[in-house]
Amino acid sequence: MPMSADRTHKPAMLNRLLTERGSTLASLFAHAQRLARIQSELHARLPAALASHVTVANADDATIVIHTDSPAWAARLRYQIPAILDIAREYCALASVQNIRIKVKIPAVVSDPPAREPVLSDRARRALLQSAEATDDPELQASLRRLARH
Repeated sequence: MPMSADRTHKPAMLNRLLTERGSTLASLFAHAQRLARIQSELHARLPAALASHVTVANADDATIVIHTDSPAWAARLRYQIPAILDIAREYCALASVQNIRIKVKIPAVVSDPPAREPVLSDRARRALLQSAEATDDPELQASLRRLARH
């Protein structure tokens, strides 16, 4: 792909990319900063137990979207909508905000690490084989021998 004549070989300064007027990256960065500021104000002003379950997902001049991690916390947050609106208007420069949308976003479950394969000691293996030899039941004998192989 040919390079345009106005493009230099120097890497762009990250700070310039994040603050350059009209750039998509700059507008995304400004929006992320705005969301972080709103979340910070909510965390500082809501009851601590409730604030720890609040994530500001999006905001525009009319609506703030808040994610929480369970239906129970969503219900408690709904009772706080008037306070959240007041915080947004007074501390977040969102004078025209009218709506708070609360959505439940249950965190992804982190699976347990794979179980380790159990390791039989020599003593346990011998005991299983001796038990297999001492029994008359062929199915039990086969099961004990299979266990001893693991």
